[in-house]
Amino acid sequence: MFWSRGNGWAIAAMADVLQTLPPGDARGAKYRDVLVAMAGRLRTLQGADGMWRRSLLDTPLYPQPETSGTALITYALGYGVEAGLLDRATYVPVIARAWKGLSTIAEQPSGFVTGCRLEGDRPDGTLYTATAPRTPATATSPGTVTADSPPFCVGSFLLAGSAVARLASAESTGRPVTASAQQTGAEASRAVDGDVTTRWTASGFPQTLTVDLGAGHRASNVTLVPTADRAYRYRVETSVDGVQWTLALDRSTNTATGSRSDAFPAGTVGLRYARLTVLGATGTTSTSIQEFSVHDRYRPRTNLAHRAPVAGTTTAAGSAAANAVDGVTSTAWASAAKPTATGPQRLRVDLGAPRAFDTVSVWSRAGSGPAAVQVQSSPTAPPGRRSPPPRCRTPRDRTSCCCPRRPPAGCGSSRRPATAPPASASPSSRCCPPGEPNRRARRRVLARHPPGSAAA
Repeated sequence: MFWSRGNGWAIAAMADVLQTLPPGDARGAKYRDVLVAMAGRLRTLQGADGMWRRSLLDTPLYPQPETSGTALITYALGYGVEAGLLDRATYVPVIARAWKGLSTIAEQPSGFVTGCRLEGDRPDGTLYTATAPRTPATATSPGTVTADSPPFCVGSFLLAGSAVARLASAESTGRPVTASAQQTGAEASRAVDGDVTTRWTASGFPQTLTVDLGAGHRASNVTLVPTADRAYRYRVETSVDGVQWTLALDRSTNTATGSRSDAFPAGTVGLRYARLTVLGATGTTSTSIQEFSVHDRYRPRTNLAHRAPVAGTTTAAGSAAANAVDGVTSTAWASAAKPTATGPQRLRVDLGAPRAFDTVSVWSRAGSGPAAVQVQSSPTAPPGRRSPPPRCRTPRDRTSCCCPRRPPAGCGSSRRPATAPPASASPSSRCCPPGEPNRRARRRVLARHPPGSAAA
């Protein structure tokens, strides 16, 4: 019997180890291969409700969804997509279904997480199904934890949530922001920095916070994280020009404490600006918001630069330019020369074809990042260069645009056929030198993308 939680521990461990290994550690390849192989099989065993069962290969045996296994698998898949190990188009729908199951089936309105097999229990044991505190709250105890509440279940749920949150970053994170007032050390920018340990604070009511998302954005919901779980009364308005405003969400009579995620009653709206107006709260005379985020419906945005061809003006030893687009935060590109006003250091990424984009994110190590960054784009290739053929991202791509990673049967070490392939053989079954696209496929590629036609 193959247990979902047992497999969850294993694939989640691969994700944790890969994040902990020193950059360039030779053992990383093994752990990546295990994560990718497990992910490929586990996604085919997911239930229609997004959850995995206790017995992966015999779901009718124990048909109830198992929360801890589902959460651990979701966490690992989320890391795999974020790190570029798993195909986004294939796995994001799997992750979205899993999170919907976790947040609607496992998570209860009381905050309890249910559907976990108990610690050390057999797979046919009783699932933890408490939906609310069994011990009432008192002045000295919150009354929310009992001896049979498995803490690893909640921990696994939070791991899954953290992975999903990283994939579904808010449209408003890091955007320009203004406020009617702010305090030193608690400026308005801290409300949209993606960090709930910081906050925007202003004395008195009402106070407004306006975020500029940039032109051409859409949004369907907002999340408000108040300091100390205060029950703020507030409104959210949207605008495409900063002049005419439309009420998108009215919580002017709100009495609920804690963080709130609210969909716009009108559905998805076009906007550039989102304005939060805090009208008041019980028990406080100041506005203090840890995070205000504006979201489109759950659809993680694609990183167009991920693993694209890249070159740096100069490169320090062991800090290749490709590190800047590999999707792994433990690696980095470092220039061999210090950038100056007359000798800037450039990183050029080839997106392969003219692409529309509206956001550029630059991440750097604390204390070593650039003081100033300028981003330029070009729809054409630099002189003397022509567009490369499409890169191989999936096994299907490898069979249609370039040679397989391993030579097919009959190929020698040089990847040339030991015997001539039959005339009916497909282009992908023929052999070619390592790294060379299949010639027949290359002719098709160049027909679609003539030399010099695309680079950005």
